[in-house]
Amino acid sequence: MNRKVFLDTSAIILFLHGKISKDGKEIFQQSLSGKYKLMTTTRCIDELIFKEMVILGKEKYGLQTKTVEKLRKKVDIVKKIGKELKPVINGFLKAYKIEILDIKKEWLFELPSLMEELGIFGNDLLIVRAMRSRNIKYLLTADRDFENVGNYLDIKIINARGD
Repeated sequence: MNRKVFLDTSAIILFLHGKISKDGKEIFQQSLSGKYKLMTTTRCIDELIFKEMVILGKEKYGLQTKTVEKLRKKVDIVKKIGKELKPVINGFLKAYKIEILDIKKEWLFELPSLMEELGIFGNDLLIVRAMRSRNIKYLLTADRDFENVGNYLDIKIINARGD
C-alpha cells in the first residue's frame, strides 16, 4: 500500500521516549515492512534535535530552569549532548527510512497567505506546505493546533499522544 505519513516533531519525540499512542506505534512498526512511507522536513529534524538537547539538559544535566540560556554558556555539555544524540537521531532516521523533505525558499513567501487561509502559524505552516507538495494525506502529530484544520485541508490527523 505504501501510504505516506508526515511526522511532526512531537510524534517523533513521543516515539523516541516510548510515549506514543497505539496508532502511532503501529505506524512506525508498519513502516518497517513498507506499508507506510514516513516523511518529515529539515525544519522538523532541526526542531527535534533542539528539543532533545533541552530534554537531556534538564533530565541528565540538571538544568531545570532557563535551560537554553544555561546551555549557551556550557559548551562542554552541549558537546556531550551532541555526541549522545548523534547515534540516536541518525539511527532512528536510518532504521525507519525517513525521507527528509527540504524547505523550499519559495514556500516561505507563501506562509502569510497560508496563515490567512488556515489560522495557524510557524512550523505548522511549513508542515502543511510540505504535505501539499508531496500530496501527503496523513499527519502523525501531538499538536492540537492541527485539529482545527485537518478536515479543511483533507488531511487525516493521527493522534500521537498516548492519552
